[in-house]
Order: sequence, then C-alpha cells, then structure tokens
Amino acid sequence: MNSVTGKLELIWLKHMTMKNIKRTMMICAASLFAFAAQAQFELSLSTGYWGGAFKGNVGQALEVDNDGDATRTNIYYSLGGGIPITVTAGVPLGDNIKFDFGLNLLLGSEVTIGTLQNDVSESEIMTTAQTRQVRIMTGITAISDDGIYAKGGLVLPVAGSTRGYRLFETTSGEMETRTVTMGYFSVGTYFAAGYRLEVGNDLYLFGELQALALSIKSKSMEVTEFEGFNGEDEGDLPDSQIYTEYYHELDSDANNDDNMDFDPDDPTEALSTPTSFGAWGINLGVVLTF
Repeated sequence: MNSVTGKLELIWLKHMTMKNIKRTMMICAASLFAFAAQAQFELSLSTGYWGGAFKGNVGQALEVDNDGDATRTNIYYSLGGGIPITVTAGVPLGDNIKFDFGLNLLLGSEVTIGTLQNDVSESEIMTTAQTRQVRIMTGITAISDDGIYAKGGLVLPVAGSTRGYRLFETTSGEMETRTVTMGYFSVGTYFAAGYRLEVGNDLYLFGELQALALSIKSKSMEVTEFEGFNGEDEGDLPDSQIYTEYYHELDSDANNDDNMDFDPDDPTEALSTPTSFGAWGINLGVVLTF
C-alpha cells in the first residue's frame, strides 16, 4: 500500500491555522477601511478565466500495449488555472498612479497529472488534482488619461488546500485514494495590462490580460479517504501511509523507506519539491470610484 500512496502526485498550498487566518482577514478588513477614508477611493470586482502557465511540474503518461511494449510521455502542468474572483481596493498615489490591495479566490480547474494504461494486465490509473486558494494581491497600477493601464505586484497565498485523487481500476475491482496537501509560505508576482471605460458617474468597466508566477513547496500531505480492492479504508492504513511531512533537507535518520529503522507508525518524511501555480488569462470587471 505504501507504493500506492507514495507515488501519488503531491500538490501543495500554504497552510494556516484558524488563528492566523482570522488575523489575516482582520488586517485585510482594517486596510480596506483605511483605504476607504482616502479621497477617490476605488473598489473593483472582477472574474474571468485563467489557464495554467509556467508549467514546471512533470507528471507521466504510461501506456503498455498487448505486446508489453511501453511508451512514456511527460505531462507538463501547472495548477494555477481556473476561475479567479478578485476584490481590490485602490488609493491614488498621484494623478496617474495608484496603490492596490486585493483579495483573490482561485477556484482551480481539475488537472490530470498522471495516467497509466496497461493492456497486458487490463488496468488503468488516473491521477488528478484541483486547488482552492485565497491570496493577497498587492501592487501598483499606472493608468493613462485614455484608460489604458498596466499594473504589477506581489501574490501572497494565505489559505487554501489542494486535493489529489487517484483511481486504480483492474478487472478485479477499483482502488481510490484522496489526499489533501499543504505547503510552505511562498511569494509570487503578477503583471497585467488592460483598458477601462467610463460608463457612468464614478462607474467603469474594464478588461485585462494577466500573467501570474507562483511556485510553492510541499509541507504536508494526508490521505483523507481510501478504499481498497477488498473494502479496506484509511483506518486500516498505518500512519506512514496516511501522513507525509516534507522538509527542505533530510538526514540519514529520516523516517522513510531508505532508513533501515523505518517506523510505519510514524509519518513518512520526504524532501520538499516545488509545484507551479502559474497562470495567464483574462479578467473582466467593474470599478466604483468614491
């Protein structure tokens, strides 16, 4: 069973305690109220569609035909695609420049990160992942008198999780595994260019193209659901197959298969590796000026 969970593609996102989440939201709310007290305060709401970009992650598609000949193909992917919903407050710093502070919710698309089709054993494996993420996006916007603008800044993930799913099908049955992965704190960047059109007093519509670069290293992974070929569930698995903890470096005492003193009743320890949450896409929205 360890080979099954150990080979699951691991996707990660920054984990925060409820206390830290509440503290972050209070800071965000206080900042928004502070912005509101400024002259010409702007508030925007946007959504759109993002595709995955900067695809630094590599999965694998493996096919074995009836003669036993195998073909391997790399799957390059990013988990940053999906539907973004962003609320942004803006405060002018000058005639044609403003400071932005926004909250972004990413409803990530489901991404296939690994497949296997074996015609000899009549078996198939499909592994997918899908993320949800809350981010702070803060930066600077420069806008011309004609409504053309460019902006850029930082992306800071503050909450979320990424769920992995693996289905292993054979002629004798199915095995399903679901995981949740968290990650270390990370900082990304974004850049966008667009145009906004005044459609009424203090009301604008806008459209923009945006690119976002973000990479996050794994911190922990947990098997949340498991159903084996013979009806086993996650309660039948040892802790080493349920929990994995990731570190930037490991010594010879690390609890994994390379250690002769490996303890199956403790979480498995593994090296942390990065996954891309990069994206590019279009945003459409509305701006209110107060």
